[in-house]
Amino acid sequence: MGYIAFFVGGSTKMPIAKQALLDHFHYKIFDDLNPETIVAKGAAIQADKLLNKNSDILLVDVNPI
Repeated sequence: MGYIAFFVGGSTKMPIAKQALLDHFHYKIFDDLNPETIVAKGAAIQADKLLNKNSDILLVDVNPI
């Protein structure tokens, strides 16, 4: 288990989603942070990137399909 998956957002509240991630990827799941805070921080970083044309930051958003 060399990788770590940060699990944030609404699905962190569903134990079945957490178990499915663990079963499929075999990653250590880091879910000790408040998911709403993490999402808000990501939005703030994106707003700063858009307003200040900051090209030093790369945000990657993974959405389930």
